[in-house]
Amino acid sequence: MWASEPTSATGNCELLPLALHVNAWKALLAHAWYYTDKYAWDAPSRVLSAGTDGIPELNLYPGSGTGQLPPGNFGTVNIGNPSNAAADLSRQIRYGVSEADLAYYPAVR
Repeated sequence: MWASEPTSATGNCELLPLALHVNAWKALLAHAWYYTDKYAWDAPSRVLSAGTDGIPELNLYPGSGTGQLPPGNFGTVNIGNPSNAAADLSRQIRYGVSEADLAYYPAVR
């Protein structure tokens, strides 16, 4: 969900093209068993490194063992161009979903 629609004036919306079960998201926010903190983000230098920073993290892909999500329909979501290109997905993860991406869908008001 985003605060405003993306336009050339407002830029891209803050929407990641990823699907995650709502219970896993709620558990992450509650610092339940899905929660880990193995990486540290330094905003001024824009550097991610091994370590902790108090920001909860979640492995999006299922696996076995502690801290892994159970199997399910998690992963990337194709938003926009039906070609499902890796370049589009990479751009959306880095910069958000654009007005051009959402133009593939009819307006809902």
